[in-house]
Amino acid sequence: MLVLVQPACHPAQCGAASGYSFLLGLIALLGFMALAVGVDKMPAYANSFKQFGANFAVPALFLQVFPSWFVGFAFAAIGIGALVPAAIMSIAAANLFSRNIYREFINPIATPCRNRARPRRRRWPSRSAR
Repeated sequence: MLVLVQPACHPAQCGAASGYSFLLGLIALLGFMALAVGVDKMPAYANSFKQFGANFAVPALFLQVFPSWFVGFAFAAIGIGALVPAAIMSIAAANLFSRNIYREFINPIATPCRNRARPRRRRWPSRSAR
């Protein structure tokens, strides 16, 4: 009996997926590092832990261990990382609108080829002007 097993991802993407999972694991270890340092028991962060709970563990670790300029970069990276799911949701909402509402109710004769033809026409003059 011959059994064929397909890989979970394209071979070119499997390395990127495992690297991403590894980085997510390192980020998860930050919480354990915060517990190892003991920031949850420090009186300087007691009010913040009372207000935010365990969600304040990584910010408290950054504030305790790193210099202030690096803490600013780390907090900015956390803020930018929080914007990524919002961008993905906005792309999903745009796809839902264009495929389910616009094509069904506003312009029923819209086709994928017709929608892609416009940007291609706009690119030709810039290529020929070179």
